[in-house]
Amino acid sequence: MLLIVSDAAGRKVRWIEGPAREGLHRVSWDLRGPVPDPVELDPPAFRAPWEAPPTGPLVAPGRYTAELVLVTAGGARSLGAAQSFEVKPVPNLPPGTDPAAVAAFQGETAEAARRLEAAKGELGRLKDRLRSLRATLGETPKADPALHAALDTVSRTLADLDRRVNGDPIRQALEEPEAPSIGERIGAIRNGHWQTRQMPTATQRRDLAIATAGLDALEHDLKALIAGDLAKLEEAFAAAGAPWIP
Repeated sequence: MLLIVSDAAGRKVRWIEGPAREGLHRVSWDLRGPVPDPVELDPPAFRAPWEAPPTGPLVAPGRYTAELVLVTAGGARSLGAAQSFEVKPVPNLPPGTDPAAVAAFQGETAEAARRLEAAKGELGRLKDRLRSLRATLGETPKADPALHAALDTVSRTLADLDRRVNGDPIRQALEEPEAPSIGERIGAIRNGHWQTRQMPTATQRRDLAIATAGLDALEHDLKALIAGDLAKLEEAFAAAGAPWIP
């Protein structure tokens, strides 16, 4: 059973899954959009009270609809007409607050967070590939010894990309100050703004602009690394008769 929430323009906002058992059941919508973080296939059995699961951005006040849909092996079918309801603004908004602008800014932050998580996942995958290549090199006697230096070059590039995303681990371990990373800027906005209905501050707007520009450059450099040095490395390994590498 799905409860599909759509906005006034008919754009789907959330799918809320409900139990498909006999009896009366209640599900609720938290007035938020989808979570931009990767889906947890194996969520922890216990979360500490201070460790809230990831949430999406708040939606703007306005008219919405909810439609009940049954999903079976034969497809999906609606169980009735969509029901309309209104999400009202809280009564204590500061003067000059534009709830639609607040929701739009949080939506932009959610998109930046989605791109950030994709970059983190890709970096992790590349680190695993590099570890496999380095371990396999010792089992490839026909390989050119110069591949050791090529691996080091790619490792340094990956480390630089990782610092741009997560910050300098050495400076962090020594509690030394540094410029905020892309992830720190986006995280500061999510933690400091997504629980409010207030207008974003100038600092939050600037952080998002800097983080978005950083993501643009990061994605470009990631693609260049995959299509360039890393692809050449893997071609050299294959030409030398290396064992299969994930």
